[in-house]
Amino acid sequence: MKNDNDIFLAMSGYALINIDEFDAMSDSQQPILKYLLSKHDVKMRPPYGKVMEQRQRYASFIATTNNLRPLTDPTGSRRFVCVYADNIDNRGRLGHNQIFAQLLHELEQGQRYWLTDKENERLMAENVHFQQVSDYQSMISLTFLPADETPDDAPFIPLSDVIDIIMQQFPTFVLTNNARIELGKALKALGYQAKRVTSGMLYQLTKW
Repeated sequence: MKNDNDIFLAMSGYALINIDEFDAMSDSQQPILKYLLSKHDVKMRPPYGKVMEQRQRYASFIATTNNLRPLTDPTGSRRFVCVYADNIDNRGRLGHNQIFAQLLHELEQGQRYWLTDKENERLMAENVHFQQVSDYQSMISLTFLPADETPDDAPFIPLSDVIDIIMQQFPTFVLTNNARIELGKALKALGYQAKRVTSGMLYQLTKW
């Protein structure tokens, strides 16, 4: 979509707009998306039209990403329902006609289609797991059990393995020259057991 008019046409003419590679959106684009997600109607001049028209917004948005933590704005996370798909099974056939018939029936019966304040709070709490994190202590806390909950028989693993595990959880994590030092300091500050061996430091950790 090249301009606002294209977006507004799609929002008033389609039921679903798919965004591929959601994490490829720049930080400046995400506030615009948040704005669009909250609009109930759109004002636009249709192609070859001479005056502005106000049209109802019909489209919902769906997006895909390989990034396990694509959300950048904590205050806007209530607008997203994040679902982790471990695998996708395309073998079955969905009864789309029946799904749409059920949806239409529920709307005609006046069923609630919006979230309550309590449901919004729950959604934001669940979306914390999909929020981008930049500081080392937060990344460690979201990846491993707290130090006081780590079993006594948990294995000691080298820092290189710790980094590999964290990079799997946080694809946007950039390994800098000081990352090993900073991670070591963060693990110590969080109270994890450590021991020195010939090859370097080992840390007693257990993944969530």
